[in-house]
Amino acid sequence: ALPFGESVRLIVGETRLIVAAESRLDALAWASGAPQWSATMAGTATPLVADGRVFAAADGHIAALSEVTGHVEWRWPAAGVTAPLAYRAGWLFVITADGNVTGLRAADGAPQWTASHPPARLAAPLTVDGDGLFGVFDDGSLVAWQVSTGQVRWTTQVAPRPGQIL
Repeated sequence: ALPFGESVRLIVGETRLIVAAESRLDALAWASGAPQWSATMAGTATPLVADGRVFAAADGHIAALSEVTGHVEWRWPAAGVTAPLAYRAGWLFVITADGNVTGLRAADGAPQWTASHPPARLAAPLTVDGDGLFGVFDDGSLVAWQVSTGQVRWTTQVAPRPGQIL
C-alpha cells in the first residue's frame, strides 16, 4: 500500500495507461501522461485491457469500458469474482466464489457458457491458449476447458489435496 492508503496497479493498454486503485480507474495518454478519463468503481480488482476495452470486476459485476473514452459499453452481474479475469480472441473468462467459470463474449458481455467446478479457489490465474482454458485450484486439481463450449476436456491432480499423504 502506498502512503495514501491504496494499492495501485498499472495496466498498459493499446492507447492508454490505466491506473487502477481500490476505488477508481484513471486513464492517461501514453504520449503526455495527461488525464483522459476517470471512473469510480468500488473494489476494483486488477483490470485487463484488450481489443480497445478495459474489463474490470467491481461493484458485483464485470464492466467493459472503452479504453479511449471510459464509457461503459456493457455490464454483467458477477458477485464474488475470485480470480483475475482472463482474455483470449474475443472471449472473457470469469471465475466466481461458487466455483462457476463463465465464458463471455467480450464484445457485448453475453454469457456463452458456464461450467461448474467445486468451490475451490484458483491457485494461479486462469491461462488460455488456443481453444484451451486452464485453471489450477487450491485443492491440487488442474482443469482444462474448451474455450468455445466450456466443456471439461480433462482434469488431473497436480498437487496433493490438503491433508493428503502421498
